[in-house]
Amino acid sequence: MVGLETDRLLFRQWIEDDFAAVHAFFSNPESARFVGGVMNTESAWRLMATYIGHYQLKGYSYLAVTKKDTGQLIGSVGLWNSAPWPEPELGYWLIPAFQGKGYGLEAGMAVRDYGLKTLKLPSLVS
Repeated sequence: MVGLETDRLLFRQWIEDDFAAVHAFFSNPESARFVGGVMNTESAWRLMATYIGHYQLKGYSYLAVTKKDTGQLIGSVGLWNSAPWPEPELGYWLIPAFQGKGYGLEAGMAVRDYGLKTLKLPSLVS
């Protein structure tokens, strides 16, 4: 999944410099309300580290998504399937400034296609 791209977007692994944006997103009640709620600094750090660990275990995860033209982080889109989950989930969150521009749909469709065609997953939930 790392290196997956669309016309406007690039999927990459998380780096430490992404943490400020992750923390800002998850410390805001409005942006975090549909993705587990507000997190303190430590919880947001652990979430980002968990994304990286899931990738190491499964070969896919929620990845950092950036704009190709600027390299700017716009949010996260990817696949998740921890031990208690019955099937893989396609999920996403976008930094508010990048919502409403079609990035979520564009990235989601790329991840859907990757999951079903490349990974040969039998199904996805969201």
